Amino acid sequence: MQGYYKQPDATRQAIDVEGWFHTGDIGDIDAEGFLRITDRKKELIVTAGGKNIAPQPIQNLAKQSRYVLEAVLIGDKRAFPILLIVPAFDLLERWATSKQLKWQTREQLIALPEVQALFDEEVMRKLEGLARYETPKKIVLLEREFDLNQGEITPKLSVRRRIVEEHFRDKIEGAYAEKEPAATRS
Repeated sequence: MQGYYKQPDATRQAIDVEGWFHTGDIGDIDAEGFLRITDRKKELIVTAGGKNIAPQPIQNLAKQSRYVLEAVLIGDKRAFPILLIVPAFDLLERWATSKQLKWQTREQLIALPEVQALFDEEVMRKLEGLARYETPKKIVLLEREFDLNQGEITPKLSVRRRIVEEHFRDKIEGAYAEKEPAATRS
């Protein structure tokens, strides 16, 4: 690429003095030498301890659980990351019914200790093998799906982390205010 058409400032920001084009993507080179894009640089989470965490791979691991509809990693400028989870409520409600649990609202359902334990076990099993600083220390269950009309997701269904963080600030602050993580994770 030679540059952006009639945009010299954008070109200077994207192409360095040696001619390298900076896309803003983060990737890995696999054993066969292929580049695999894993995240965007602007999405990187930098913890209070200075550790860089790419959230997308962690969120994708969490979403491998059939009980997880959506996952968002939070932790920028924080001591440790936490994971916001939107449960797959159709499956969760069937599971809870099979366990003869009692609830009337989704908020009551996700507050049940059995449900909390299910997600701690399910999700943390999917996250085994992560570095200690990458591993969420708490899981926060959300009572509703992300909403396009509230700007929490884009029309192509990508999650807008900053808006989700703003809309669920009380739950996030509550999770960070607890002295000890809900489950021991290493």
